Amino acid sequence: MPDPTRIDRRHGIHKATDWIERGQWVGVKSSNVSAMMYFAPTSRLYVEFLPSKKFPQGSVYFYKEVPVELAILIFNAESIGKFLHARIKKSYSYEGPFSARAAPDRQVGGDVLV
Repeated sequence: MPDPTRIDRRHGIHKATDWIERGQWVGVKSSNVSAMMYFAPTSRLYVEFLPSKKFPQGSVYFYKEVPVELAILIFNAESIGKFLHARIKKSYSYEGPFSARAAPDRQVGGDVLV
């Protein structure tokens, strides 16, 4: 079993705490997700999806009250999309879609995102 405090280096971050403490978007390698961010003060997991026919600019959803441990696990998941579908989408309330990262500084659901 992988160590949940370590993050796969393919994402350019070496410890899970780096991703959480930064509170910034981190690009991921996935066929349907382009970036994620965990905002610890509100326990929200932000997910930016790649552009699609329905959302040609991409879209952002945030999932509410996601435990930090689960945020670490999704980042380490073999398939981020499958993990998101199986463990997050069905278990946590969400808001979205929002326009995907239209500006460097933006506000989504009351949180100011960097």
